[in-house]
Amino acid sequence: MPTPSLHVELSLYATDTAILSMSRKPMLLVSYHESYLSNLQLWLTEWRIAINVSKNTAIIFAGQRYVNSRPFTSFVDPIQWVSTTPYPGVSQDKQLILPPHIDQDKKKTSQRMGTLGPLLNR
Repeated sequence: MPTPSLHVELSLYATDTAILSMSRKPMLLVSYHESYLSNLQLWLTEWRIAINVSKNTAIIFAGQRYVNSRPFTSFVDPIQWVSTTPYPGVSQDKQLILPPHIDQDKKKTSQRMGTLGPLLNR
């Protein structure tokens, strides 16, 4: 894989990859990200590796209100800006607080308890 630049980091877990770009200026943030994505696209094409581009999302983690930056693309498909994104085991939102993740876990737990309830109440 291409080596990330000073402002870009990779977070790899099993088959999931997060590309993290860091900057105080949103326009630089997007340009750092686009630069790495173009190198990654060349590398993936060279090695004949296919990815599911429809799963790509972009999120800006900021403690303050922030209007999303300009759109950018990956393999000609636009990457959509989201307010919450899943990463293995955790749902993350723009302000890095846990309520979306906790709500998701509560829903899963209640579904499983509903399935096990008839078996446990016999």
